[in-house]
Amino acid sequence: PRFLDALTSVADDLMLVSPKAHRTGELRRRLRALEVELLPSDGVVYVPLGGGGGRHHRVWRILADESVALSTNERVPCIVTLEVIEYDDYDDEGAAEGGGGSLL
Repeated sequence: PRFLDALTSVADDLMLVSPKAHRTGELRRRLRALEVELLPSDGVVYVPLGGGGGRHHRVWRILADESVALSTNERVPCIVTLEVIEYDDYDDEGAAEGGGGSLL
């Protein structure tokens, strides 16, 4: 929840950024800071992708330069681009030894 809470906090804070044209720049700055603070996730940030099948995915990077803030009058929805790594199981030791990680 820490990762999602941080993303939600960033989006909420963007409402205070004026002028609206500066919101995407502020979003990217904050996303870069989050990446340094929280990623690589060491197995903490898993995301549900695909139809299951025993495969797990974790957030590896935030692509801040490919993320944008979409300003409206009442809120600031954001499109955040993530780089995700696929793992066959939650065994980080096997992944560290080269068994299990591949970029999506």
